[in-house]
Amino acid sequence: MPALKGFARAIIVITTVSAAIMELIDTSIVNVALNDISGSLGVSIEDVSWVITSYAIANVIIIPLTGFLAEYLNQMYFAYHHQ
Repeated sequence: MPALKGFARAIIVITTVSAAIMELIDTSIVNVALNDISGSLGVSIEDVSWVITSYAIANVIIIPLTGFLAEYLNQMYFAYHHQ
């Protein structure tokens, strides 16, 4: 795979930083919404803390999976288009 130059490298850096910032904002929104979630469901904060746990577990599963799929699909694309 050829080395990325200039504009392509900048786009990748901007996309990666934007995704990291969105992840932080999303986690903050979940943490702030816990009081409303517990009030709506009529349970304590301790009982609704599973929301953050399940969110973290989902991220732990999805993030490596998307990396694997991106690498796999990229290899398939290059194998198909560069014969």
